[in-house]
Amino acid sequence: MLRDAGLTARRGFHSGLRMITIKEIAKIVGLSPSTVSIVLSGKAEKRGISPQTVEKIKRTAAEYGYVPNTPAIRLRLASNVTTYRVVIFWTADFRESVMLRFIKEIERRILNEKDMDFEVLLKVYKNDHLREAMTEELIRSCHGAIICNASAEDMAFVEDSHFSRPVVLYNRYSKKYPGVTLDDRRIGALPARAFGAHGCRRPSIITSPSTFSGMNLRWSAYEQTCAACGMEPPVKIVCGAGIHDGYLATRKLMEDHPDIDGVFYSSDELAMGGLRYFYEAGVPIPGQVKLIALGYNSLKNTELSIPALSVIDIPIERAAERCLTILTRLMRYEKADPSESESIISEYIPRESCPGV
Repeated sequence: MLRDAGLTARRGFHSGLRMITIKEIAKIVGLSPSTVSIVLSGKAEKRGISPQTVEKIKRTAAEYGYVPNTPAIRLRLASNVTTYRVVIFWTADFRESVMLRFIKEIERRILNEKDMDFEVLLKVYKNDHLREAMTEELIRSCHGAIICNASAEDMAFVEDSHFSRPVVLYNRYSKKYPGVTLDDRRIGALPARAFGAHGCRRPSIITSPSTFSGMNLRWSAYEQTCAACGMEPPVKIVCGAGIHDGYLATRKLMEDHPDIDGVFYSSDELAMGGLRYFYEAGVPIPGQVKLIALGYNSLKNTELSIPALSVIDIPIERAAERCLTILTRLMRYEKADPSESESIISEYIPRESCPGV
């Protein structure tokens, strides 16, 4: 049974089975775990272990896909400083500005570490293709990984896998892996409350296509809160993710529904296109229409738009810092599990396009 399980793990790294251990190799070859450990750590000749035994152990380890515990090896070899190699998996989509904020915070956090040395590799992948990016060789070469923006299909792969290195998720919910999430219901409810507080009755949503369940939670919370505030059901327009997409979607929205008095954008890039349309159309903001967007870009950038854009702050830096903190704890072999996942709270930043509540 052990041989069959080992072969399955060797042939299918992502099959959901764990990698074989030194104790299991020792049981297969009929030797002590200490002898196997000595051979696999390259000390067989010094300890007088026969070439035949060395060959037998190495052949068995290779057959079953044994993965050495690299962090532990480096900890034993280091004097005062340990080098950790971290891979960040990020989707190749419209969230380049978010990626920059995330990476810069990781960099800032690493520079402030006194007792650890980090190497960070950014691995970009396409939505629904995370399994192709998370190769066995890449995972073996690192000490831990942060997975960002995984789609529903990517999350199904993650939940079905048992990775040989610690993994932390950014803004995704998991039953198996710890992570840092955003309060998606709060993110959806905040703009509706702001619109309701300013007497809006005909709200709307302009959004890019949903790529993960959290987006659906946001829109659901937005719609429910609009209803609770006595507003009509929001008009929803789905478009691309760029500034020009926001411009065209806003034009269509106002041509089809000229009585709209509140527009919630799923990103500040979409909202920038909307601001351009309202400027050209001569629509007073916030006099006729109030605007709120999710703030993925720097708060300083949206503060300089005309009018200054009100946003729901997405605290990317805080999320990045917490992801690295959890991963560092895992790489140091401190306990962590999905129940320890953290939720980051977003706040409403009122500006000219929609005043404070």
